[in-house]
Amino acid sequence: MSGTSRFHLLPGVTAPVKTCVTSALLGGQAGMRAATHQIPPRRSRTVALRLGFTALVLSVLALASCQNPATNTAAPKERPTPVVLNFDEDAPGALPEGWRPAIINGAAADIEWRIATDSFAPSRPNVLALARAGNDRRASNLCIWHRDVLEDVELRVSCSGDYGAGIAFRLDDQLNGYVARVNPAEGNLRLFKLVDGERISLSGQPLRYADEDGWYRLIVSVRDDVIHVVLEGYDGRLARRNELEHRDESFVRPGRVALWTRADSLGRFDDVEIRPLE
Repeated sequence: MSGTSRFHLLPGVTAPVKTCVTSALLGGQAGMRAATHQIPPRRSRTVALRLGFTALVLSVLALASCQNPATNTAAPKERPTPVVLNFDEDAPGALPEGWRPAIINGAAADIEWRIATDSFAPSRPNVLALARAGNDRRASNLCIWHRDVLEDVELRVSCSGDYGAGIAFRLDDQLNGYVARVNPAEGNLRLFKLVDGERISLSGQPLRYADEDGWYRLIVSVRDDVIHVVLEGYDGRLARRNELEHRDESFVRPGRVALWTRADSLGRFDDVEIRPLE
C-alpha cells in the first residue's frame, strides 16, 4: 500500500469528533501496513491477514467510541416552578384553570367546586370553595392541582371548614396518598393516609385554639418519608400554633396535590402555595 490515504467526514461533525475519527482510521491503516510489511516472507500470508484484520477491528472499536457529546447529552429536566394562587383574578362561579374535582366514597355529581367571594378571606375577595357536597361521612372531597406531579414539596394553604379542611399530597391515580387537615368542630389536627378509599390516622393532636368559623394557615413540608405539619391561626399568637411530625414509607414517590374536605364540610381555601423542595 503506497501513497497517502484520504477520507472525508460529513459536514457538521465537531472538531473533537473529527480528531478522534481521524486518529482511529489512521491507526487502523498503520496497523494493517505494519501487519503486512513486518511479517517475514517465510511466514504465511494468512497470518499477516489475520494480524491486519485484528488491527482493523481495533480501529473500528476506537471509532465507535468517537461520539458527538451534543447528541448524547440529555436536556436537563425542568423543575416545576412554585405556584402561588389567591384566586382573585378568577371569575366567581367557575372552577379555576388547572384544577379538577374528584371524590372518594361518593358520586361526582354530589360535589361542586367553584370560585366564591368571601369578605372574611385572608386575601379578599375570592376563594376556592366546595359549594355542594353529599352527606356520606366516609367521603373525601378533592380539588386536584393537575399540572404538576411532585414528591418533595412544601405546601401552604389558608383554609376554613367546620368539620374538616386540609390538603392532600402524593396522590396517585387511584387517589392513594396523604391528607393533613384541621377539624375545629372536633378540636384536632390530624395526618391521615388514604389507602383504597379508607382514611387511616397516622398522627394528631388537640387544637390549642378552635374556631369553627375562623381561618387557619396550614403548612405541610414533605421530604422523603418525613412529613412535617404546622397549623397557625391568624392572630399571630404562638400559643395557638400546632405542630407535628411523622415518618411513613407508604408513599415515598411523586404524586399530585389537592385541596380536601370531609363529607358535607363546605371548606373554603385561599392563598395556595405549592413549592417544590430542592
